[in-house]
Amino acid sequence: SLLDNFWEGEIASLGEALREEEDFELRLDPGDGQEPVIIHGSIDRIDRLPDGSIEVIDYKTGGTRSQAFVDQSLQLSTYGLACRDALGLGTPSRLTLYFTEAALRLSTTRSDDQLDAARDEILMRVSRMRDGDFAATPGDACRWCDYRAMCPERV
Repeated sequence: SLLDNFWEGEIASLGEALREEEDFELRLDPGDGQEPVIIHGSIDRIDRLPDGSIEVIDYKTGGTRSQAFVDQSLQLSTYGLACRDALGLGTPSRLTLYFTEAALRLSTTRSDDQLDAARDEILMRVSRMRDGDFAATPGDACRWCDYRAMCPERV
């Protein structure tokens, strides 16, 4: 039946919880004589999928986001880097935001090249911070920014 096929597909895509609330320390070397960038974080859940690959799952409360948001998420890319470079689990085959209140899973992927590009993006942002460049970059995140009341780029 249609429902049986749906559930078989769902079960086949679910993994076994490998780690939960997994703390990591990701060290990124800028390679220019600067101090390494150290990112401490915690991944909500890491699953081993039936094909042996890894899925990173980050649980979110509150409102849902779009697939485009998930596809561009630097947080998910950072978790992918942590799996690959800090935890030694390899490049995850799937990165997922699970919106608990809506019971909605939005998944994406990152290639090694995309993870390397995210690494470069993080290093560039930290370099600008170290240089004192804190120019505002207006966007969606402004709604939650602690500094929006005093920001010259107030949207």
